[in-house]
Amino acid sequence: MACAPRADWRTDHQLWVEGFVVANFAGLVLDIYLAHSQNGFRRPVEYLPLYFSAAAPPVLLAGIAVRARARALWTDVGYLIGWLAVLIGLAGVVWHLDSQFFESRTLRSLTYAAPFAAPLAYTGLGLLLIVNRMVKPDGSEWAQWVLLMALGGFGGNFI
Repeated sequence: MACAPRADWRTDHQLWVEGFVVANFAGLVLDIYLAHSQNGFRRPVEYLPLYFSAAAPPVLLAGIAVRARARALWTDVGYLIGWLAVLIGLAGVVWHLDSQFFESRTLRSLTYAAPFAAPLAYTGLGLLLIVNRMVKPDGSEWAQWVLLMALGGFGGNFI
């Protein structure tokens, strides 16, 4: 299991990862709104990532606020948000595979179709939350997992 939070926030690696995840979920609200507004949220399920992105940051921030006093609550909240993000991300990939890109294979379809890799951002953020709780942040294994997730996000930008 992960270590107790450090007294100095500047060297608290878990806290920095949590902040990164919170900021990314918050940023995804506008991104998802703009992307899904293009088709007028044609399917009601398209609201799910929007609502999740709006709800996850305050829930995670509340968990961070009580992390020192209620470590188990912080852990459980992170696992819940993390696994939900993984599921939403994988489901989004399946939904996006139904886009025009795979039907017509034109430059226009590549530009305007739902990018099938975009929902993997959720999966990556969810896995970061899970790793942040499962692996001790002071060891090299934690750093390797975080770098792997960063590499996945970097690669996902090119897909």
